[in-house]
Amino acid sequence: MLNEEQLVEMSYKVDEFYTDLATTYDIPLQSLNAIMLARLMRLNMEVGATENFKKLMDSIVTGELTPESKYVQ
Repeated sequence: MLNEEQLVEMSYKVDEFYTDLATTYDIPLQSLNAIMLARLMRLNMEVGATENFKKLMDSIVTGELTPESKYVQ
């Protein structure tokens, strides 16, 4: 399990990766968002975590975190 410092470090690395992709491919952020979301969905399907991913997405859309969606299991 990641500690808070590791989580922050990883988050910054993801931000850098995301920014690099947008710059390298000169792609609008909305298009990059769609690509990244599709890849996350596909990854979750491959590892059998579709239901947890759907719950997480629902909580983001509604702004309501349920006990099941607070953490990825």
